[in-house]
Parts: sequence; structure tokens; C-alpha cells
Amino acid sequence: VAGKHARLQDSEERARAARLHRVILEGQELKASDEREIARLRQARDEVAGKHARLQDSEERARAARLHRVILEGQELKASDEREIARLRQARDEVAGKHAR
Repeated sequence: VAGKHARLQDSEERARAARLHRVILEGQELKASDEREIARLRQARDEVAGKHARLQDSEERARAARLHRVILEGQELKASDEREIARLRQARDEVAGKHAR
């Protein structure tokens, strides 16, 4: 009986050891899988960050170009207004001169 009990106990211990070994291997596989997934997600995050930075740079360049155009348009309008003011002053002076005569 003691021999059968010892063999049964050895068998159970081997089965327990085999289960433990399988669990350890599965854990290692899951860890490796998780690490690959983490690396993939980090890469995706970095790619998105890069695209965001490029987009932000592009938006800033577009904003700067718009601002430059507005400044140029403002300068053109100011010059146009100044020419118009000069023309109106000249017309006023001509009318005033005719009126004085």
C-alpha cells in the first residue's frame, strides 16, 4: 500500500510539475506576446505623434502664409487708400482754387 501511495504521490507530483511547467511556458508566451503588442502600440503612437507634428508644422506654415498674405493685402489697401486720399485732396484743392477765383 505504501508503495502504491508513493507511486500515486509521485505521479500527482509529476502531473502538478507538468501543469506548472505548462503554466510557466504559457506565461512566458503571453509575456512575449504582450511585449510585442506593447512595442507595436508604441510604434503606432510614435508614428501618430510624428504625423501630428508634421501636420502641426504644416498648419503653422499655412497660418504663417495666410498671415503674410493678410499683411500684404493690408499694405496694398493702405497704399491704395493713401493714393485715394491724395487724389481726393488734389480734387478738393482744385475746387477750392476755382472757388477762390
